[in-house]
Amino acid sequence: MKELGHKLEGHNSKSEELSGAIESLKSEVSTLQAEIAETNKAVADATAQRKADNAEFVQSQTETNAAIQLIKKAKNRLQKFYNPSLYKEAKPRELSEEDRVYQNLGGELEAEVPETIAGTTQTVNFMQIRSHQPQAPATFGAYKKNQKSGGIVALMDMLIADLAKSQQEASSDEKHDGKEYKELMADSKKQLKADQSGVTQSSEALAEKEGRLSSEKDNLSGTSTEVANAKDLEAKLHGDCDWLMNNFDLRKAQRSDETDALKQAKATLKGADFS
Repeated sequence: MKELGHKLEGHNSKSEELSGAIESLKSEVSTLQAEIAETNKAVADATAQRKADNAEFVQSQTETNAAIQLIKKAKNRLQKFYNPSLYKEAKPRELSEEDRVYQNLGGELEAEVPETIAGTTQTVNFMQIRSHQPQAPATFGAYKKNQKSGGIVALMDMLIADLAKSQQEASSDEKHDGKEYKELMADSKKQLKADQSGVTQSSEALAEKEGRLSSEKDNLSGTSTEVANAKDLEAKLHGDCDWLMNNFDLRKAQRSDETDALKQAKATLKGADFS
């Protein structure tokens, strides 16, 4: 019973130890899985935000470029009036081979569709309303072109510089955001790999300990059966011993009487007379 008691205590202790380790591993796996889900959500949110920011940046840059082109066209158109020597003629429309053949045969080409600013209906090209130079009112005296052009052209140059500066700042911010996004993706990938590896290892350890716990429970059940059988045997032995102890004197007297009776019988056989 003492040996079986130590054995049973060992199985109980081992089962409790394995149960505690299993609960700890389950909690660890659950925590890692929650971290993986959180990291995936953070990656998805960051990716969506990055796409939105990049689309906004591209749209802004496109519109700023269009605005710069518009100002440059306006400036060039002013130069045609104020400073003809600085005016740049627009490049003639490049015709395809089919268009040239069609035109040489007397055909009239359709007017080219004006370029528009991306995302708007604003045309880039200016429509010339009047081709003649405006006449200054008689009360203003001689029309001074250089005096008029300086402030307007300078203002346009300032606008172009401001737009170019905003483009440069936006490009710098976009580059910085892109770098941060790449670093976030790299860190998230590393974290996901570590967490997934942890889940795999913990799951394997969990399966191994659950198998050992099942085996310990079988051993515990078998030992419990041995203890029950030993208790039955102990009870039987106690019953036998108690009966022997309780009937010892009576049996001793009976045995003594039997011994005396045997002696008398032996003597009688030898001719003794006990009457």
